[in-house]
Amino acid sequence: MSYLISYHNYLVLFFVGVLIFNIAVPIILKDNAIGYIKWSRIGYFVFWAVWAMVLFGGLVVFMFQKQALPSHVILMIVATLILPILDSYRAIKSGRIWRASKGEDLALGFSNKVVVAELAIVAAVTLYSYYN
Repeated sequence: MSYLISYHNYLVLFFVGVLIFNIAVPIILKDNAIGYIKWSRIGYFVFWAVWAMVLFGGLVVFMFQKQALPSHVILMIVATLILPILDSYRAIKSGRIWRASKGEDLALGFSNKVVVAELAIVAAVTLYSYYN
């Protein structure tokens, strides 16, 4: 069981790395609109892939523990539902900004605010589950 839990923990750390990637790379490429948009889209796809891995890993851990729903697991489920909604909103709104501004405004500030919110949710859930 400890292997499953540590696997899930590593996936969460990898997910945090993806969120940091989604903040850092667009900032680095803000002067190159095409590169910015390309790597932002890659960041969206990597977000969804790693989110699915974390979700599946957490589901496997929960099923093998055979216990009731403790508060930290309920919080993880809620966060798992909120994160893709936020990232979908970020992708749709950024796309609208890109199309409306013809490349002048890259929606960097908006995108980073949403990713920082996602990062805060992951950090809060991780800390809460660690201390419970």
